[in-house]
Amino acid sequence: MPAKKAWTDDEIRAAIKEWGEKTRPEKLKTGDWRAEDLPLCDPPGVPRLDLWHRVHYLDELELTWGKKWGASGLGKLREVVVSRPTERDMNVSPIISGSPMHHIHAPRVGTTPTLRDLDEWQREHDTMVQILRDNGVTVHYIEYPKAYPEGPSGPIGPYGPIGVLTSIDCWVIWGGAIVGRFGIRPTGRGKERLLSEWLARMGCPILLTISGKGVCEPGAFMNIADDCMFLALGPAANMEGINQVIPVLERAGITTVHIVQHGGWVESCEWPMGGSYHMSLFMNPVDIGKMLLYPPLLSWPTIMWMRERGFELIEIPADEQRDFNPGCLICLEPGKVIMHAEAKESIRRVRRAGVEVIECPSITSRVKIGLGGGLNCRCRELVRDRGPVLADIK
Repeated sequence: MPAKKAWTDDEIRAAIKEWGEKTRPEKLKTGDWRAEDLPLCDPPGVPRLDLWHRVHYLDELELTWGKKWGASGLGKLREVVVSRPTERDMNVSPIISGSPMHHIHAPRVGTTPTLRDLDEWQREHDTMVQILRDNGVTVHYIEYPKAYPEGPSGPIGPYGPIGVLTSIDCWVIWGGAIVGRFGIRPTGRGKERLLSEWLARMGCPILLTISGKGVCEPGAFMNIADDCMFLALGPAANMEGINQVIPVLERAGITTVHIVQHGGWVESCEWPMGGSYHMSLFMNPVDIGKMLLYPPLLSWPTIMWMRERGFELIEIPADEQRDFNPGCLICLEPGKVIMHAEAKESIRRVRRAGVEVIECPSITSRVKIGLGGGLNCRCRELVRDRGPVLADIK
């Protein structure tokens, strides 16, 4: 039989899909693996390499890695990873404690955390987890490896105890994870090894680890739509780190990347910049084309970028931004979010915009002890359904 002259990408994708959904499951049952049954062969059993070289990685993702890893957009959230706070997390690194670096964790510091604070923090964490589960989200708990020197503050990295282990510092885009490299504090470095080992145990592909002189933390990423992402140039990411990330995003189908100019600090790590060093601490989408944000921390070109595309901008009051970081929320799906319960006025404004809000207490982690970050910091998204694209903004 003569070879088919030309195949479209859609035909190639359909052949792989049929193999994955119909033929392969039967083969797994019977064990009857035959070369002539493979897709994209012509004649049967002889692979058409010109076609196999055109198969997209994402079309093989579930066949190879067991699930459709990826949470780049705003589609329904399916799986996350969290780290429940323990007594280890109450032992603030001596490098940070009593130094200006302590102010980058929270707007208000000054008291030494107690075990009573830990009890409250764990209750807040457990409430967040229950809300996620009540909304159909599978919650995984990270287990940090023990192959490190450990002190009273936990694993030791290259510059001392690794801080804030309750914050999961990797980002899972369509197809796998990007493992970042810390910029805001040297004591964060070393966590990338902990996270890489955990991701490997979970079977999640690692698409990129920031290297060279690149700096890029997960707080420098923000999902806007299935095909659009913000990257923040500032304390959490330099241009070399962003340049490493962009080609990976493009291969994953992110067609629009907007770079946000982010402020920083010189001598003082205190608020506003100390408590807002990641984009998610002062802005986040709550629906397609609806953004909750604190404008004074955002560059004018980014505000114009959103205005020109029809975004509805919902402003966070200054006092709530300082105390509660309302933007550090979890988007369960377009139009449905989890927010810090203490940010009452921000919640009212988001609801007024037609968005459903589930309130979650966060007073201990955000204000009392200044550890663990907000909701978005403590819950790393692993799997989402495909959702709206940028063109869906009305």
